[in-house]
Amino acid sequence: LAGLVIQVVTSQVGIRLVGGFSTKIQNVVLTGASGRGVSLDGGSRQQMNGSTIRGFAAGVPIEDVSWPKIQTNTLEGNGTGMRVLHGDGGQVFFNTFRDNGVGLVVAAAHHVDVNSNSYQENGDGLVWALGLAATQPVGLREMFGSMTKPFHPGRAAQNGLTAALLAARNFTSTEVGIE
Repeated sequence: LAGLVIQVVTSQVGIRLVGGFSTKIQNVVLTGASGRGVSLDGGSRQQMNGSTIRGFAAGVPIEDVSWPKIQTNTLEGNGTGMRVLHGDGGQVFFNTFRDNGVGLVVAAAHHVDVNSNSYQENGDGLVWALGLAATQPVGLREMFGSMTKPFHPGRAAQNGLTAALLAARNFTSTEVGIE
């Protein structure tokens, strides 16, 4: 896909690429009001260059993609500019994240290189969610003194409430889970 100018009005996704190998998106301008701008789901070596994505809840969600190459794009006015989840490898270089709630989120992804990006007027620039995810099941001593430590008892209370609500709806579990 190259050189498109798209105004997304009613669709929840502007451009969605599922699977595939070496798909390229170049010089696309995508504007919307909600949903996802460019959604890359699965596949390998997808590339996105020189595009502008603005006004979406999630500008560019990338999930389960191996070695994406996302360079020289502008992501502005989105809830989240870009998020990379469950990927393996990849490069996110020379992008401009402007006026997003969060510029870039990387979670549960391996070997993602995020050098030389520009973060302007975002609520948060770059968020590494893996540490927060890793501490939730048990709590990690490494978190002492950070904002994450008081998060643990709140999460425990939330888990207790969720367990009670599920049990009330006949969600089953082993009877010997706690001995």
